[in-house]
Amino acid sequence: MPEPDDSIIYNVVYKIYRKLDKYPEALRVAVKLGQEALAQEVIDACPDAMVKRQLCFMVARHGSLNITTEDDELLAILGNAHLSENFLSLARDLDVFEAKTPEEIYKSHLTESR
Repeated sequence: MPEPDDSIIYNVVYKIYRKLDKYPEALRVAVKLGQEALAQEVIDACPDAMVKRQLCFMVARHGSLNITTEDDELLAILGNAHLSENFLSLARDLDVFEAKTPEEIYKSHLTESR
């Protein structure tokens, strides 16, 4: 869509997502519009603490929005304070610290060969 029409459509989509309590989707649209007020509104309206943390990770990844909150944990997430610790935790959970050979990944020794 051309420039003036796309923001109108995004605003309508944002209102629909907010009405249906689809917070991550509404935040994505707010970030696409570049409107901090809409993103702040989504984060403030979200009742679930875990979803609110994920929303803060989304905003932190985008990096250009200034969101304020009273929660110290959410402020740390928004500031990417523990980003490397989170990546290390994810790597530990996925067991990807050490390089694997193709045989370890595909487990070709378990398939029947003819």
